[in-house]
Amino acid sequence: MKVFPHPLRRSPFTRPPLRSPGQSVQREMDRLLEDRMLPVVVFAGVLVLIAVHDWLVVLLNYKVPTALDDPGRPGSRVCHVQIRRLQADR
Repeated sequence: MKVFPHPLRRSPFTRPPLRSPGQSVQREMDRLLEDRMLPVVVFAGVLVLIAVHDWLVVLLNYKVPTALDDPGRPGSRVCHVQIRRLQADR
């Protein structure tokens, strides 16, 4: 005895599930968010981070350390000598 006698009938478990209500609207919203909004938001976020960094540098009087600031650092003597030669050549 066959469980499904007619060849056009299929098990309800092998059929694809029905779509959820609003599924197409949700997919369209996700597509718009990923394709159009995400690059704009990332770009704006990077600009905000750069602005915050610049303001912190100004407010905290942060100075980028260089080889000239630490005479005991290897290679800084060479830098001092080369800079003095360049200044003397002017």
